Amino acid sequence: MTEGKWGKMENRKKWLGGLVAIALILLVFTWGCPIRNITGFPCPGCGMTRAYLSAFQLDFQSAFYWHPLWLLAVPLILVGVFRPQGLFKSKRADNILWISLAIVFFGVYILRMALFFPHTPPMDYNRESVFYQIYTWITSL
Repeated sequence: MTEGKWGKMENRKKWLGGLVAIALILLVFTWGCPIRNITGFPCPGCGMTRAYLSAFQLDFQSAFYWHPLWLLAVPLILVGVFRPQGLFKSKRADNILWISLAIVFFGVYILRMALFFPHTPPMDYNRESVFYQIYTWITSL
């Protein structure tokens, strides 16, 4: 196995474990999406947790409502962590795949923002965010 950007496979598993632990801590303390809670704006993954929670309850209609690409997230993370050499023999084919997926994710994000922002969850604006609190403080001076 080759040494990549993150090192050996054991290091990748540690990174994945750490990310899962952080996500669970955020969920336990109901802090939610850090990007949304700091900036007020939803991120491209907003709604993904609620989508998986709905899917675990076999409510797939709600899962697709919360995030239409929920089916892709876990397999993509697993491929990225456990197949560092990529899915294809060609690095070019792997790059085309990842770039295409990024375009799809950001395209869906832009569409969701256009249709639902700022009033429809999960694409609503968070008026409890750090940035909004700072903004209201500054404008009240």
